[in-house]
Amino acid sequence: VFMPMLLSIVGGGGNDAGGGAGGGDAGGSVLLSDGSSSTHRELLGNMQKFLSQVSHALQQLNGDVTLRMPDFAVNEPEKAATDGEVVSVLEGFVAEWGELLASVMQRESEKTPVGKGPLAEIEFWRARNAVLSSMYEQLNLPNTRRMLEAVELGSSDRNLLAGFRAQMAELSKLSAESRDNVKFLTTLERHFKNISSGPLSGILDTLPPMMNALRMVWIISRHYSDDQRMGSLFQRIAVEVGDRVEVAIDLRQLFRMVPADAVDLVRTCKSVLEHWYNTYMQVREKIEMNGRDARWEFPKQMLFARTNYMAEICSNLIEMVEIVDDFFKFLGPELKAVTGDMQGIDRVVQRVKAMYEPVEAIVFNVFDYGNSQEWRAVKQAFYADNEDIKSATRELIDTSFRKLRSAEGACNLLQNFKSIKSKGAIQKQVVNKFNDILTQFAREIETTAEIFEQSRENPPVTKNQPPVAGAIKWAR
Repeated sequence: VFMPMLLSIVGGGGNDAGGGAGGGDAGGSVLLSDGSSSTHRELLGNMQKFLSQVSHALQQLNGDVTLRMPDFAVNEPEKAATDGEVVSVLEGFVAEWGELLASVMQRESEKTPVGKGPLAEIEFWRARNAVLSSMYEQLNLPNTRRMLEAVELGSSDRNLLAGFRAQMAELSKLSAESRDNVKFLTTLERHFKNISSGPLSGILDTLPPMMNALRMVWIISRHYSDDQRMGSLFQRIAVEVGDRVEVAIDLRQLFRMVPADAVDLVRTCKSVLEHWYNTYMQVREKIEMNGRDARWEFPKQMLFARTNYMAEICSNLIEMVEIVDDFFKFLGPELKAVTGDMQGIDRVVQRVKAMYEPVEAIVFNVFDYGNSQEWRAVKQAFYADNEDIKSATRELIDTSFRKLRSAEGACNLLQNFKSIKSKGAIQKQVVNKFNDILTQFAREIETTAEIFEQSRENPPVTKNQPPVAGAIKWAR
């Protein structure tokens, strides 16, 4: 009852990094609005941990398989071996146990982890360990061992016991393997939980210690020291990292967020993706420089093709958000006050909105490389519109300066433009007007000098003004 409620509260309050997909219900939003998101998340994590421990204990106690036992006890195997009827009954149980062992081990060999992330692999080995260790412990109870000893002493069917012993050896090996894997994977569990449900920024801190822990498992574990099994675990981690970023970035909301928050979100996602690759390569290099341990030769295409591509998409999105933000900052009330061209500015603003609307309306998975052609088309259209809008904005700036007749007025207008917060090409266009102002100022100086030279011998004076005083006033 409480777990789904907590999941909906934590999941419904938005993404940890500040802008993921999905919105959640109103109740969740209200509960998270008071700043208690971290408390809810901590409570959820503790409850999940407690539930996992209880489930594991129940699995260990009960297992999925219960061996049927005879309704009598064998206290003296030697005496029981002389009773043909008892031996016959025990042979039937041993045959039944053998069939059950074969069935269970076959079933376990066909099972695969349920889920794509690394936590699914831990739960897979825990479940297998619960089943196999439960069977192994039941078959190693004192009464069961005495039954097997009685069959060995009194049975004439040597194949029965030989086959059962072989199955027991296989069960012992598989049980030890699952127990060993659970032991080592449990040391990684907290790192995997941070990746699957922790804040995005926390993943950056989790990756280095997780990678070092994986290195220790690679070196020490008997069963996770081969490329196939450890490579599969790395692939699961890569999937989890990619999925976290994919869920965090909602294109329908990205351009409607506070621009600084949107850029921080996407930049954090990009850092996570790049850090995943960089930390792996750093630890891989340590292993190679050490020279004593087996190298990590896992297929990079499987581990990093998706995340590296997603990092490229994040770079595109950061640039797009900054471009849109730059336009909106420039085309604001200050520009209307400076130029007075309210209608012209509003038309350009509508063009800016139309520029990013196709990005918001994307129906395909932008982080899937299979959709790279579609994304390239959307991106090209965005940048083409960006160039058109920049041209329109330049024309707006040029028109404002063309209306001025003096360098002083142009300089005042330039100062007003510089007070508008913007950057990139628009700000560069404004700054470049310094040259135009200096050119205009030089022309005005030359014109004034020409007028002075033309009239210096006979300066014009106003009516009723003395010649000398009038000449001085004209010169000034």
